[in-house]
Order: sequence, then structure tokens, then C-alpha cells
Amino acid sequence: MDPAFAAVHEVVLDRVAEDSTLPEPAKELVLAALEGSEELDAWLSGTHAVSSRRDSQPRTGARGVFLRSISVTGFRGVSSRATLHVEPGPGLTLVAGRNGSGKSSFAEAAELALTGGNARWNDKPAVWQKGWRNLHHTGQSSVELELVAEGAKPTHITWSWADDNLSTGEWSQHAHGEKRRPHPAAQWQEELVAYRPFLPYSELGKLINGRPSDLYDSLHRLLGLDSVRDAIKRLSERERTHRDHAKDVRCEREQLRDDCLALNDERAQECAVLLGEPDPDLTAVANLVLGDDSAVAQLAALRRITGLKLPSTQQVANAVEKLTVAIDKHSALSTAQAEAARNLAVLIRHSITHHKTTGDGPCPVCGHGTLNATWRRQAEHAADEHERHAKQLHDAQQDVTNALAAARELIQPVPEELQVEVAGVPTAEALHAWREWHALRTLPSGELSARLIEHHRALSDHIGKAQHAAISTLEQRNEIWQPLARRLSTWHDRAARLREQATRREQLTTALKWLTKTNADLRRERWEPFAEESQRVWRSLRQQSNVDLGDIKLAGGTVQRRVDLDVSIDGTRSEALSVMSQGELHALGLALFLPRATVDRSPFRFIVIDDPVQAMDPAKVDGLAHVLAATARTRQVVVFTHDARLTEAVRRLQLPATVWEVCRRERSQVEIRKIDDPADRYLADARALSETKGMPSGLCSELVANFCRAALEATSEKVFRARRLGNGDEHSAVESLLANAVKTHHKLTLAVLDDPSKDGELYARLRLAGPRAVDTVRACKQGAHRGHHGDLRTLINDTERLVRWLEKR
Repeated sequence: MDPAFAAVHEVVLDRVAEDSTLPEPAKELVLAALEGSEELDAWLSGTHAVSSRRDSQPRTGARGVFLRSISVTGFRGVSSRATLHVEPGPGLTLVAGRNGSGKSSFAEAAELALTGGNARWNDKPAVWQKGWRNLHHTGQSSVELELVAEGAKPTHITWSWADDNLSTGEWSQHAHGEKRRPHPAAQWQEELVAYRPFLPYSELGKLINGRPSDLYDSLHRLLGLDSVRDAIKRLSERERTHRDHAKDVRCEREQLRDDCLALNDERAQECAVLLGEPDPDLTAVANLVLGDDSAVAQLAALRRITGLKLPSTQQVANAVEKLTVAIDKHSALSTAQAEAARNLAVLIRHSITHHKTTGDGPCPVCGHGTLNATWRRQAEHAADEHERHAKQLHDAQQDVTNALAAARELIQPVPEELQVEVAGVPTAEALHAWREWHALRTLPSGELSARLIEHHRALSDHIGKAQHAAISTLEQRNEIWQPLARRLSTWHDRAARLREQATRREQLTTALKWLTKTNADLRRERWEPFAEESQRVWRSLRQQSNVDLGDIKLAGGTVQRRVDLDVSIDGTRSEALSVMSQGELHALGLALFLPRATVDRSPFRFIVIDDPVQAMDPAKVDGLAHVLAATARTRQVVVFTHDARLTEAVRRLQLPATVWEVCRRERSQVEIRKIDDPADRYLADARALSETKGMPSGLCSELVANFCRAALEATSEKVFRARRLGNGDEHSAVESLLANAVKTHHKLTLAVLDDPSKDGELYARLRLAGPRAVDTVRACKQGAHRGHHGDLRTLINDTERLVRWLEKR
């Protein structure tokens, strides 16, 4: 694999090993920063060794993978098991369906089964992941992906779960004829990061909303360099901490020098001379401050003891009072009825949603009650009450948790100052009392509230005695010199630590500069081919847009991050986000996604795109159809859409594609069927209805007439659109005329006469189609409202003849 597109960790390992100019400690710092914050801090403290060894096991990631089927059971909009079959291999598959039909459930299921997550819910609270189960399904839920890889048996990857929490599910896989086993997630991890083959609509939306850095982040993720950027941030934070420490020490030295000069004391004057040097003699400073080396530790311990801090009596009392009140409130509210309120509220809300979707009718659970407006008002009131009780209990529990955390926050670890003997200071008693105080942190809320005040009082007494003894000892020192000497001693300790850490600071700076440059190189290497291909895709998608896209650059670094888009309108440069419409931004998102998902190095030979058409004008829909068809020459492209314009464009442009329609029946039963021309589908449905036994004749005749009318309208739109677009008319003008043609008569007028103002001449022209053509139109229009009283088969056949005549216009 080309190093520019290999796993980023491997790339950095290679470049670290190859760079002979990078010192060994800086190399280890780079690798530790890539591993994580804890590993970096451990290395800096000398307790962690970084290894540059590589995994000797051969990689067994996916190679040449195509989709074969997506199966869904009890997930999202699908109740009983439903399977979408797709032909493994290059080609374009459109999965159409109205909003709420369940089509997107298959796209989300494929992403969940392969990646273990879903981009739509990644930034949502955990509670969102508990609503994935279909309301009409009981028992085991699952999503299953069947994959076909080069040189391997078809493989099924399944995510199944039994309760409402998807995160507790089981992730498994099995090949045909083999036992099911846990799915090795690591096997796919690097490929999915570098070449993620899924593009949900939510990812397109991120290009529209948010700050410039959000756009940068969404594009930067395409490069798989987030781990490098995180490592740079870790190194930068540590390097900045060292730099700030050095600055503080320098500023404090300058202030101490001025204070020494102002003090009429020989020791202070001599110390001022020492502090005037850029690199003072710290040993000489210590001798002046403490008199001799043996006194350093003793005086430092005395000063630290005097600086010990305990929470005030009022703070402790307030914490105990808040904790006690929270416990009492929670106990009063914590009943079985209150704990069940949330689940009841969720159940009622689902029932209300069902009523909104299906309208008035019998209860789908018991079959006896009636769901109507009265029930809905009562149900909404009940849901509000249950949610209020559930929130009260949750808030009370949170109050207990917060109060307990606040009380424990007052209890600090045993200070080192008490763990050494200091002459003349009773540290042993204070140490014992503080240990008992610190042990309170492990107590539950009730015990802690009962014992906190008593232990605080005892500890305060012992600390007070120790501090009084320490202060008395220190006061024996010269009263004029002592305050300044104390400050000098504190500064001396900080300056000494800073000097010890100078080498670390240099190593951090070297590692940070090297990794920042390496990241810029990798970013440029990985982005350039994507940017060039994105420009090519944009030129296909832009169609009649006057926006031209030039260079695309990722600029900035950890803090200031932005995307520089070279955009011009009619040859004049402009800021991209201020001039692009939502449709153009969606097109830009596709232009950025497709090159990354279809590079030759990607093992995935399929891409799944959900709802890419939203906000696109008709011209761009045509461009999208061409781009998808071109991509499908070498990739398996599966597109989910509720917008009929994409399927219409594919048919009108005569692009090779397989079209499936997803329909959602009662109780979330999903039906998937292959469709061709919409008019043929409507006529086929009409014939099927006319032959259905047991259906009331009035209802059957009305539905058949509706399907026949729909076939005439769909054909009229198709004929008019093809004629006008073929003559070079603008998409927007054609779609505007179709949008204004709200009735069947108006749509037929456009198809037959090509002029909406000639609707009065329609019937005269329709007589050219046959003696029953006008009667057929009237029968379709009237029957759609009052039912057809003639022979249904005759109506269907006459409609089909009229459809064929229209298609020749």
C-alpha cells in the first residue's frame, strides 16, 4: 500500500525510524503522544517505555468487498425480518420510498452491522440509542449484512440485541456453512477509518451548519489523521505548560530582585546580585536564604505545614446540610410508581405517535379500546404527568449525586507535609487525624453526612496545633528577612525543578515541531488526490450552476482550522459558504465523499449513500445521476432516496440502474419490490386489486381508479419533462410548470398540448387517441372520488392504451 494512504500509525512509525536527525527521546515522545495522554504523561514522568515494534501478525482486512444483502429485524422502521437484495458487483442500485417507509433503516443497518455504530447518532446522548427497537416488534432484534469478498465465501455480519439498549448487543459473523463467531472488529477498523463507504444525510448537513472549524473537522476526518492531530494537541499542551512555567519563574525572579534591592539587609542585597543574572546560582541563593544546606528541608517543611488548608466549618456544615436534604428528598420521591413513570411515558408517547401516523382506530395492542382525539388528549396529559414524576425522581437522584460529590470534594488526600517528622511540631497526631478524615471519601452518602462534621472538627484541632507550633518555630527567624526569604525559597524550588526539566522542554519542542511538519506533509499528500478528483466530480454535479470550484485546501492547525475553497461566481472570486445554496453544499459534500470512498486502495467496492438529493435543484439531480452512474462502472453504488426526481432522471437519461421500492404496511411490515416505469407499476397494482377476492367492491373500484389516474399523471409528467428538457429548457422552468399543474386535467394538457393555457382544447385532442380516450380520463378522475361503476378490467386496459399513446407524444 502506498505510504501516503497506509494506516497513519504505520506511516508515522516509518518516518520516525527513517529520520536520523530526530533524537531518540523526541522519537519516543512522538510515539507516546500517539498512544494517548496517559502514556505521554507516564513517559514524561519516566514510568513508561514506548515500543516501536509492529504487530507481526499479518493483516486480514477486507479485500474487494461487495454487498449482497441487508436484512433488518425489529430495527427502526422495520418490524418483521425484511431483506434488501443487491447484486454483488459494480452497478447502480436505487432504493426509493416515501419518508417513513423504512428505507433508511436498511442504510443505517448496513452501517451499524459493519462499523458497530451509526454517524447519525454519534453526537447524540446515550438515550438516543435506546429507541432503535421497532415498536411493533417483540423478541430478538438484529441487523445483518451479507458481504461477498474476492476469493472468500459470502460472509454474514450480524448485530443482534434482545433488550431496548442496542449497546448491549452481540456482534458476530459467519460464512456459509460455518459456525457463528464473534466479529473481529479490529480486522475492519483501519479500512473503515480511511475509506468509510457510508454517507448518511446527517454528514452532508454538517457542511451547512456550524463553524468553519466544523467543516474543517468533517473533511479532515476523510484523511484519517485525527490521531496525529490529537497527538500534536497533547504535545502542544505539555510544551505550553513547560513554557508557561518558565515564564512564571522568570517574572517572579525579576520581582524578587526588585524587592531585595529595596530591603536594607546584606543578605537581600547579595541575593539581588545573584538574581540579576539570567541563569542564577541556585546553590548560592539557597545558602543565603537558609543559612546552610542542612536547614533547607526543615524550613521548607515548616512553611508547608503553615500553608495547609482545610475547608471551613461553614463549608462542611453547608455540604452536610445539602447532602441530608438531598437524601431526604430522594427517599420521599423514590417509590415504585415514580421509578416506572419514565417507561410509562415512553410507552404512551409511542402510542400517540402511532395515532398521529395511522389516525383514529382500535387500539393495536388490545383491539378493544379506541384511539381518537379524546384518547389522545388524555394520553398526552398522562404522558406529561409521568414525565414530570420521572424528572422529579431523576433530579432528586442527581441532587444526591452532586451533593455527595461536593462533600467528597472537601476531603483532600493526606498531604506529604504531615508524613515527615518536623522538630517541635506534633505531626503524628495530625497525620492520624487526616488519614481518618480521608477515609470518609469511601463512605456512602448517609454515613458520610453523619460523620463529616465530627471528623472535620477533630482534624481542625490537630492541624491548628501543628500549624501553631510551626509558626512559633518560624517566628524565631529574623522578622524582617523571613518573609522575603520564604518567597526566595519557594522560587528557588520552582527554579530548580525548571532547570531539571529543561531537557524535557527541549525534547517536547523538538517532537512537537517534527510531528507538526509531518502532519502537514501527510495532510498535503493525502488531500491532493482527493481535491483534484473532487473538482472533477463538482464539474459534473454543478450543471447550470454559475459557481466554479477551484483549489480546496485544509488550512490552519489545532486551534485555527478552516477550509479554503477557491470559489468564483461568473469568474469573480467569492467566499464559498456565503454564495453556495444548500443544494450546492450537498453537491460539494458528495464531491468530497466520492473520491475518498472510491480510491483504488480501498478494499470496499461498494458505497452506500442515504438521501443525497435533498435541497438539490433539478439540474443538479441530473448531474448527480450521471456521477452515480459513472461511479457505478467500477463500484457498487447503493443510493437510498425518497425523492422521485432521482429515479426519474435515471430513467429519462437511460442510465443503467436497478430500482427497488420500499413500502411500509400496517404494523411496520415492510415490502420491497423491484420497480420499472411508475405508470407500469400503478397499472400492475390496479390489476392486482381488481383480482383481489373479498375486497368491498366500492373500495376496490375507487382504489383501481386512483391507480389508473396516477398512471396517467406519472406518464404526463414524464412525457412533458422529457420533451421540454430535450428542447433545452431550464430545469427550474420545467419543474415550475409541473408544480402548477395540480390536477390530472392540467398534467394531461402539458403532455398533449405542451401549453397550460390550452386546457380547454384537451378533450378534442384526446379523441385522436381513440374513441374511449376522453371517457377513460373522466372515469379515472370521477372514480378516484366516487368509485368506478363499469368494468374494472376495461378501465385498466383503456388506461394502458392511453398511456402508450401519451408516451409517443
